[in-house]
Amino acid sequence: MTEVYLSAVQDPNEDGVSSINMLDELSCLTGLLAVSADGKWNMDLIELNITSITGYLYDIRCGRAINHTGKWTILSNVLILNNSEFSTMIFNSSILTESINDDLPGILNRKFLKQ
Repeated sequence: MTEVYLSAVQDPNEDGVSSINMLDELSCLTGLLAVSADGKWNMDLIELNITSITGYLYDIRCGRAINHTGKWTILSNVLILNNSEFSTMIFNSSILTESINDDLPGILNRKFLKQ
């Protein structure tokens, strides 16, 4: 996982530098999606917990580690995982983008880089 974009810039590590990409803010936030040629996939992901405090202030921190597995299909450049917890994933060149589009506070998208 190379990016976890929020709907607005935030500074959860309180270093005075806000970012829209939570990977710049939280070193504990990680994710790996492995898609194999035999039609199976595996994802290890640290959840992102976002809680509204007041106004535009949010408590943003890493949550629990989760693992998902299943089978996949691809139609044109759309990767379809057989799991309703994930949004549509578009593959473009070497980047896979999952568009989530949550309202603030929420995740706009997650990106994975092909290796």
